[in-house]
Amino acid sequence: MQILNCDNLISSCCQDYGLARILSTASNIIDLIHIIVPIILILMATITLFQIMANPDEKKLKNKLRNSVIATVIIFFIPTFMSAVLNILPNNFSIKSCLKASKNIASISRNNTAISNKNKEEEKERVSIFTNPDRYEKGKEKKEKKWNFIFGDTSNDSNDSNSNSNDDSNNSSSNISQSSSSNGKGPILLIAGHSYPNYCSQYSDCRGKTVSGYAEEDETRKLVKLIKKNLDNLGVKNDIANALLAGNYDQMNKSFFIESRNNSEIFRKYNWNNYSFVLEVHFNATQSHTGKGTLLCKKNKSYSTKADNDIVNAITKHTGHSRLADSIQGLNNVSFFMNRNIPITYLETEFYDNASAMKPYSDHINEIAYDIAVAIKKHYG
Repeated sequence: MQILNCDNLISSCCQDYGLARILSTASNIIDLIHIIVPIILILMATITLFQIMANPDEKKLKNKLRNSVIATVIIFFIPTFMSAVLNILPNNFSIKSCLKASKNIASISRNNTAISNKNKEEEKERVSIFTNPDRYEKGKEKKEKKWNFIFGDTSNDSNDSNSNSNDDSNNSSSNISQSSSSNGKGPILLIAGHSYPNYCSQYSDCRGKTVSGYAEEDETRKLVKLIKKNLDNLGVKNDIANALLAGNYDQMNKSFFIESRNNSEIFRKYNWNNYSFVLEVHFNATQSHTGKGTLLCKKNKSYSTKADNDIVNAITKHTGHSRLADSIQGLNNVSFFMNRNIPITYLETEFYDNASAMKPYSDHINEIAYDIAVAIKKHYG
């Protein structure tokens, strides 16, 4: 058996999520047997007792009564015996820890299922939004066709509009360009979208590699680290939210989306109101794996700021791809910072599931990171 550390994540005790669910189900079945079977045996013993009273000389009935009593006692005390055996084992012994963690994992699953059932439309939008690449031509939106974008971090705010409805007022050519504003003069906050198993598996926040060979969580962290390096060189104070939450700059396996929704202890440790601007980096995908271009996600139909435009232009001028129309949907992190009057740019950098779209991006990633940092310094530094 494997000795595991079960002090922190449930997943460190039960790395097989399906096994944990099976153990939880088995535990529930044993609990039912523990209650129902003794009741049945007691009823049978009572009936046998009445039969003995009617026929006191019948030996078979006495043996039947004795067997029923013994079976009842054994079944009733089996869970107690199992618990005593497990208590002898160390806390980090894999069987004990997995049994102990399985009910917690099942509880998380039930909570996520309840949220999903309550917010089917929101969850559907988070998984896929139907549109078509022919809908866009150099920032101009065509009305007759649709495409399927895949986004993440959808909030459950009932006031948010989760449809991917766009109009010409959301295109780069017709957006009202306004000066950027902020509620303070604090540092810049960078957020890398998504995270790695087993952490992300508990919250349906995993992405992983696609047919292109790229993984979104890898690409978001790579770009965010480069932007931070350039901001540091430009003298702009900044933090990476994932590194703060994880305490690990190299891997940064924490998600602002997950920790904020859970209002975790580590999340409450930081003053998120202190930041003057937030850039959240994501990469896009389609079911057809043919998408290319850059877009912004917004909570509702609105103009793009000059900072938004400059950040998008920092990418498209190097990739040669179009700026696509803004996606309007309810996003947890966007709502979080908007409610605090902190400007946030939620960037869908490029389509990571399309190798041909990622090639010019990857070839110019250093220049892109530098130009994004310059745009941030220009408006918020």
